[in-house]
Amino acid sequence: MLNGLENTRLLEGEAALFCFRHTSRLRVFKISLEAKTCSSGVPVRGRSGDQLSADMYSFVAKEIDYASYFQTLIEVQAEYHRKSLELLQSVLPQIKAHQETWVEKPCYGKPLEEHLALSGRDIAFPIEACVTMLLECGMQEEGLFRIAPSASKLKKLKASLDCGVLDVQEYSADPHAIAGALKSYLRELPEPLMTFELYNDWIQASNIQDPERRLQALLCACEKLPPANNNNFKYLIKFLSKLTEYQDVNKMTPGNIAIVLGPNLLWTHSEGNITEMMTTVSLQIVGIIEPVIQHAEWFFPGEIEFNVTGNYGSPVHTNHNANYSCMPSPDPEPSDRRPDHGRRPLSVATDNMMLEFYKKDG
Repeated sequence: MLNGLENTRLLEGEAALFCFRHTSRLRVFKISLEAKTCSSGVPVRGRSGDQLSADMYSFVAKEIDYASYFQTLIEVQAEYHRKSLELLQSVLPQIKAHQETWVEKPCYGKPLEEHLALSGRDIAFPIEACVTMLLECGMQEEGLFRIAPSASKLKKLKASLDCGVLDVQEYSADPHAIAGALKSYLRELPEPLMTFELYNDWIQASNIQDPERRLQALLCACEKLPPANNNNFKYLIKFLSKLTEYQDVNKMTPGNIAIVLGPNLLWTHSEGNITEMMTTVSLQIVGIIEPVIQHAEWFFPGEIEFNVTGNYGSPVHTNHNANYSCMPSPDPEPSDRRPDHGRRPLSVATDNMMLEFYKKDG
């Protein structure tokens, strides 16, 4: 029967009616035969047997009515699915439009400009949130950005930043998790904050021997950054410069910061082997980031408001950095004061300094 249906290419509804009609007849005659025959094979006689046969013949006679009911059921189902399809087709564009305008999209691993455009920000949400919290609770934390945080705490903080929900109070006692979340955001950008396009410019600038010309070349590369990258790079460098004001306590000198953060700010498409990255390229990146931090005021003159959106108030801290916001910036020793604008010597990390730092890092 199935072959016959396929050959005649009946529609689904017609096939259903065809199956219903012939199946019902077979069942009726089978029941009729069984009703007229007892288990021993002797035909059933009497009024009860005749009544049963009459009922079954009546059922067969009304087969067209039952088929009509079945057809009505199929039509109702078809109408339901048609209306469902129309509803879905009308709602889908609204859902898509809502998704396109939804600002709370994941930010980790997303292009910087895309995140800023969707959120209407000038500074990336993870950068502003982490920097603002660190200004409150982490400036005197020893080994900030160097000591690894708890993996579970870091994962939770990144997830909360990704969905735009942040409990400042919860993380104020764990500055290493905050610093780790900031490093992760920079490292997971599809393109480094200092851009692939300018990679050669940065490296060439770091190779210049004359300190003054080197600074000018770094400034030239910095000015070539796209506006979004420039704003966020400036914001980050100004924060790192402020962090070094407490280097006697937190042990994070410009060179040490450049070592741990530099590879998260600049890298190339085709990275070499690990030995090469730990020597030549790493030294070059340190030679780029360290002087920019040292001379942040020269590269980016003027003060900066770190709490740009005003969304990150100062919680009541329970750690030893609770009173940071009330503490004045320490006065640098005369030998540590920033040199005059007329001459700015460039401090480049050496192999010995890097090895010593890595020993401390374990």
